[in-house]
Amino acid sequence: LIMTKEEYREIEKQIEVEANKKKRQLNVKYAMELKKYSKGDKVTDHIGTIIIDEIKVSNGFLGGMPCCVYYGLELKKNGEPRKDRSRRGVYGFNVC
Repeated sequence: LIMTKEEYREIEKQIEVEANKKKRQLNVKYAMELKKYSKGDKVTDHIGTIIIDEIKVSNGFLGGMPCCVYYGLELKKNGEPRKDRSRRGVYGFNVC
């Protein structure tokens, strides 16, 4: 039997899905092995300080390497959570 264009495109799509999944797994493995902070830690960047309650992985910017993104509650200068309970992320490469 001869492969149709539709069959070709479907197989090609499956290969791309599998490749993207493996690349994402590699990104997560790389970034998590290099992570410097854990849940409960406080990290500071040029904006301010957060207390980490979630860690995700960024795929990297403009061909850069993947890194951890730390998410959590923003803290006031005295170390207490802000009244508005605002949350944000801090990229690992931005930690001061």
